[in-house]
Amino acid sequence: MVILTYVFIIKKTLEIKLEYSPVGNPVKSDYNIDLYLLIPENMGINETTYEKRYFYHDVTRSIRLKSPDYVIYNYYNRLKDFDSHCTDGMQDRRCEYQFKKFITGYRSMLRNTANKITLQSKPKDIENLLKHVRRNRSIFRKLNKRYGDQHKIFALGDEFTSIVSNVYLVRLYDRLGNYSYKEILNTIKSELKYRGKHFPESVPGDAVQNGILINRYDYLKGYFYDVLSLKAKRKAGDKGIKNILYASAAGISMFVATLIAFWAQKRYGNLTLPFFVALVVGYMFKDRIKDGFKSLLEKLASPVIYDYITLIYGSSGKYPMGKTREKAGFEPPSIIAEQLNIEINSRTQTLHFNKKSVYQP
Repeated sequence: MVILTYVFIIKKTLEIKLEYSPVGNPVKSDYNIDLYLLIPENMGINETTYEKRYFYHDVTRSIRLKSPDYVIYNYYNRLKDFDSHCTDGMQDRRCEYQFKKFITGYRSMLRNTANKITLQSKPKDIENLLKHVRRNRSIFRKLNKRYGDQHKIFALGDEFTSIVSNVYLVRLYDRLGNYSYKEILNTIKSELKYRGKHFPESVPGDAVQNGILINRYDYLKGYFYDVLSLKAKRKAGDKGIKNILYASAAGISMFVATLIAFWAQKRYGNLTLPFFVALVVGYMFKDRIKDGFKSLLEKLASPVIYDYITLIYGSSGKYPMGKTREKAGFEPPSIIAEQLNIEINSRTQTLHFNKKSVYQP
């Protein structure tokens, strides 16, 4: 199992990307993630000012499948036979699903292949990439021409793959610098000319037109990558254990209050003022005792209690693929330092977020 972590800090937003890649074909894959946020004390963020509910409110999660990892040599053969598999028509949802997967796969295939080309690469590698770009783009154009009137997805796919082709070919051209292959530039110009004729909104220009192009690209990317998004349903975690703890705290407080009542009854008798005062005092302390034991039991059981359980479903939302358990809270810096074997200032506030993911295909 491989976990790749990407951390991005954009203005005042912390973005973390995790990629899970099971090794082989396991029946069940478990992942345990620990995130530690070390916060300076002078920021005023602690367990009193920043409760759990605030943390979960601030966290936005997006779970999706990885883009299909097509090999450039067999992508064309699979794409050109696409329409022969859509026996129920281009309006069929399975056909739409398959086509979207091809679109997302094209982008990842083009990106990965282009990134492997360097100044030390052979001219044949560049020729091979451009050949496959032109061949695949010709298929997308034909599908749009043939089935575009049946479903808008083919026109959008033709437009998006043209933009994506230009994006990564321009990056490749800039990266190679003076050693750029002239055919890269010719392919870029060819796609620009095609989009200028069929998709004028997707052509770069002045500042306004470039803004339209960026918005168009974001829209198309969201439209096709929606097929990889997984649906999640979150609910409170470990309700059974929490109910047992709360019932135990209530039982302990009731036991203390009853003990006080029995003691007062035995000493002062029934229907006496001291007995009445003892009953009132016992009732007054019963709720405080219950809340105190509730907090104590929650703290003792915190290693095994999770705040939320999230069920993860496929894009259809019908079949669960796995679930995650999450918990968060502030912990003493000394404990975190011992766990991580690092030095942490004793005045630093440490927020620990733990997430356990269980994936089962």
